[in-house]
Amino acid sequence: MVTNLVLGKNPRNFSLSPDEQFLLVTNQDTDNIVSFKRDATTGKLTFVNDVAAPMPRLYFVLGF
Repeated sequence: MVTNLVLGKNPRNFSLSPDEQFLLVTNQDTDNIVSFKRDATTGKLTFVNDVAAPMPRLYFVLGF
């Protein structure tokens, strides 16, 4: 059973780093940004960090 893959509620935006080694997910209803390390071979995601991101709820992640 798979539960809460994005570690928040109502994921709104997903962004891969230019080298495709990291994925960032912004969650609208929990006001956080979660980062994952991405395995280039399997695509498996490993949790790295969770950062609070209070209002406004629209975030753009530019340049890594």
